Amino acid sequence: MKKKTLSCADLQHSLFAAPNELRHCCQRFFVDGKMKGDVAIFDVSSNEDISVNRILESKKKLIQQINNGEDNPCSGCPLIKKDHWEPLDKLTIKYLSVEPHSVCNLKCSYCSPIYYGGEKPTYDVLDLYDKLKEKDAFSKRISIVWGGGEPILLRSFDKVFTTLTSNLKPFYNNIFTNATFFNQTINKYLINGMVAITTSIDAGTKETYEIVRGKYRLHRVLANLKKYAEHGADNITIKYILLAENLSDEEVLAFVRLIKEFELTGCSFQISTDYKNESIMNDVIDAAMLMHEKLKFIGANFISFDEHIRGRISKKMKTKSYNKNKFSNIIIWGASEYAETLLRNSHFFKQNSISYFVDSNKDIVGKKINNYDIKSTEHVLFNDYPIFIGTAIFYREIFKELMSMGVDKDRIIEHILV
Repeated sequence: MKKKTLSCADLQHSLFAAPNELRHCCQRFFVDGKMKGDVAIFDVSSNEDISVNRILESKKKLIQQINNGEDNPCSGCPLIKKDHWEPLDKLTIKYLSVEPHSVCNLKCSYCSPIYYGGEKPTYDVLDLYDKLKEKDAFSKRISIVWGGGEPILLRSFDKVFTTLTSNLKPFYNNIFTNATFFNQTINKYLINGMVAITTSIDAGTKETYEIVRGKYRLHRVLANLKKYAEHGADNITIKYILLAENLSDEEVLAFVRLIKEFELTGCSFQISTDYKNESIMNDVIDAAMLMHEKLKFIGANFISFDEHIRGRISKKMKTKSYNKNKFSNIIIWGASEYAETLLRNSHFFKQNSISYFVDSNKDIVGKKINNYDIKSTEHVLFNDYPIFIGTAIFYREIFKELMSMGVDKDRIIEHILV
């Protein structure tokens, strides 16, 4: 039997194209109270610095250091796990993050100047694409995420986006945009269902938007999102990052009123908090639950909490529960790193029993996650067990699939935060 080794999904198959370096991941974790992560592959000063072989060798070297017990940039990362990882004989990119510059027209209070400092690309993204394509390094099932500073401020954005989207046909293609500009290329692909966008708003009033986002653009952003949503609400996620400046009841209620006013209830909503916080306090939890409740009240159906808020629940929150119901034999849809984080940190899953996981990825069906079986998705129909959607990114898609399968909506567990 093949020996188990230590690695993670990003080390095996991810590539992050940052302004002046390539990275293995964008994961951030805490060791002895200090944040680590964003592990670099190597620095890049020109196109000549990049080669597929160099990327592959760097990944293999880091994985070897991890398995030899040497101190390395991944030391202490909770996502490193022992499993039957395939040997890296060939580079196969399953997750590509295109973030080649940090130029932005806003200056958000929670953004680190390291990642949002106005750095321009030191290399040509299409040259990187050509090199990867030449070596057949793209998976047939690839996810692409567009970020950085503001993606559409990349001078060649329309060309790069069109080239990668048309040629790679990613099954997941998401742009993190502040939506201060309306982009016709994005709109065209939204209409065709070939892209999704995520926009953080983080405020309900003009004054708070200026404090958190650096400039007043709140109503312009909402107007642009309304235009995008006319043909693509299914593929729009509105995010709210809870901070000390924007978590009052008044601010949350003002945000919800704006969502109703601009007719955006058909979008998906993601509630988060500052990634730099190792744990989160009661006021963040209270604001998150109030926002969830009020968005539901105005007709929003797709609301999720992301990994930053679920993954950093303070231990003292164990005594405070927002769902008093007890569940047995829970089915978790989504055998991802996000789900593993929930199992480690969530008091809820320590108090309620899990039956098994299901996932649509045939490559992992039949395997285990934290000693629980991973089964194919039709297994949700074999019983009436409660179902928890174990992903923030694909929450809407999974919810819709469950409905199309004829699953009773009451089986889906909601309001779970701790």
